[in-house]
Amino acid sequence: MPDAVVGYDVHCTGPAWLQSRATGVVVLLDDGSLFAWDSNGLAAAVYPPYVEQQDGQGDRIWMSFEQRDVLAAGAFAGTFRTQSLVIRDGEGGRIRFLARQGAIVPDLAPTDIYDLFGVGATSQPACTPWVRAACSRLASRLCSSRNRSCSHRSRKERAEAASVPGNNASAARS
Repeated sequence: MPDAVVGYDVHCTGPAWLQSRATGVVVLLDDGSLFAWDSNGLAAAVYPPYVEQQDGQGDRIWMSFEQRDVLAAGAFAGTFRTQSLVIRDGEGGRIRFLARQGAIVPDLAPTDIYDLFGVGATSQPACTPWVRAACSRLASRLCSSRNRSCSHRSRKERAEAASVPGNNASAARS
């Protein structure tokens, strides 16, 4: 794990106005801060959230923007950035827009999953058997701790299975 040298955090949360202007969609916070929507130069367009009230001040929303930059040293030296933008219909209201990107993006909260898709969901880790022998002990521990239905054979078990005539498939996966 790299040693974190410096970290920078930006948090912008609060009531705001979502407006459609001639230049595009903007989020105007009550303190006068402005987030302007601009997808120019991106490989794929990121469409802005919809604005219901096209005239006047726009839609009253709750906006939360977070950005975390971590400068790291060591084997994984570099800058790692994580960003998220959530626009809701008022504080604690329905999610109108959600975008997240970065080096480490946490799982969505169950309430957010329900809000976005209208159904509940639970996390179910999948266990994939490892192919490389060097990882077999780690894979065995991961399988047993995360998914009881996953089985992983030891090196001895694989060797015994390979010695049975006509059972070369398990030896080839070792």
